[in-house]
Amino acid sequence: MVAAFTLTSTLMISNLSAVASEYINCEKEIINQIENKSKIIENKKDLDLLISYLEKSYEEFDLKVMNHLFQNYQELVRENKTTLVGTNLALVASHIDYKNKIYNEAIKFFRKDKEFQSYKIKFNQLVETNNDMKEKIQRLIDLTFMEMEAKNSFKALQLLAFAKNKEFVLDSYWYNVEFDRKDKPLFIASKYVENIDIDQIYEIENSFSEFLKENAIFKSNIPDNILQNVNIYNFNSLKKSIFIILCFI
Repeated sequence: MVAAFTLTSTLMISNLSAVASEYINCEKEIINQIENKSKIIENKKDLDLLISYLEKSYEEFDLKVMNHLFQNYQELVRENKTTLVGTNLALVASHIDYKNKIYNEAIKFFRKDKEFQSYKIKFNQLVETNNDMKEKIQRLIDLTFMEMEAKNSFKALQLLAFAKNKEFVLDSYWYNVEFDRKDKPLFIASKYVENIDIDQIYEIENSFSEFLKENAIFKSNIPDNILQNVNIYNFNSLKKSIFIILCFI
């Protein structure tokens, strides 16, 4: 008996793989009922119910899983859990492509059969929600790389500060997550700069910004084959240097 995906346990990084597999398997069981023309005709009386299951499954996964990842991706980067997240997102992405293939084949059939034409709109909507999920996955990929760069830049700058003065401690970092802004600054908090004059602060900021720019040149020379793009999902953020300006706050 097929049913919509429902998350019955609290999502944690430890059970993310199990949840992703459950979601994919649940939807595959539903899609098996409509995977070709003969199955669609055979299950005509249940089509509306099957569509509602797919809609509810998407909503549940989006609300309970994707929202959780968007809220916690920074913590996952800091705990070095990005590989686990990436692996499961890749599985979901592959599943989305599989669903769209089935949906688009069904739409072709609906166009030719007047008896089923009313379902063409519903299946087009399923394709649209799939595409929305693809955009969210890409957004999560980009945000994750942004946090990875901020984290790694902060660690490198901590070493640079310590080399200048053993009492020069960088306490934390912050940045604006909007992608469109060019020359995005990495904001750094440090009690050390509270005790020096403004000219010295500007000098340190310029020095540290030059370090970030040198790192940007290094990243731009990373070979393209280090991390290949996967279907429509691009990992070009790996080679981009998002932060080339440092500002103390």
